[in-house]
Amino acid sequence: NGKKPHFKAAHKVRNREMITGSTSPGYSIVNKRLVPNGDADDVRRAFETYDRTGSISDTVRAMQGTSLPTSTTGMKQMLQRRWYIGEGYGMADFCEPIIERDLFERVQVGLARNIKKSQKHTYIFSGLIRCAECGSMMCGSARKQNGSEKILLYYTCKKHYLKKYDKCPNTKAIY
Repeated sequence: NGKKPHFKAAHKVRNREMITGSTSPGYSIVNKRLVPNGDADDVRRAFETYDRTGSISDTVRAMQGTSLPTSTTGMKQMLQRRWYIGEGYGMADFCEPIIERDLFERVQVGLARNIKKSQKHTYIFSGLIRCAECGSMMCGSARKQNGSEKILLYYTCKKHYLKKYDKCPNTKAIY
């Protein structure tokens, strides 16, 4: 999580204490701190599998039977979490890392290349743009320009677009 905490929680972050009670796979909260747990080896294997195959689907299949995400979306989100290199709340050494930085960076490059394509359009910024309101991924869309055959490509907040439980208020589109 790269977000900086609200000033009221800054003292907890300085002490490397978690602000919330939720964690990423491979970590547990012990004495308010994020520490690797028994699933850390599975997380390492997931990063190594994606690094070797370049396929989120293959990584999900390889991790079946573990506590790691079982969907490609969940796995991709997990592979993007900076906790795994020890970063959190804007601090480089917030917690004990589970994987090496060079492996993390290689996976990020691979994920950025793994751009989804529609049949007609390529959204080159997919997976790279995040919503300023909620931090969720921005997803690509296309529409015809008013009274024209010209196609406009744009990005909107995925959480807002998909109308998730905690729907994002961001209705802006980036053209």
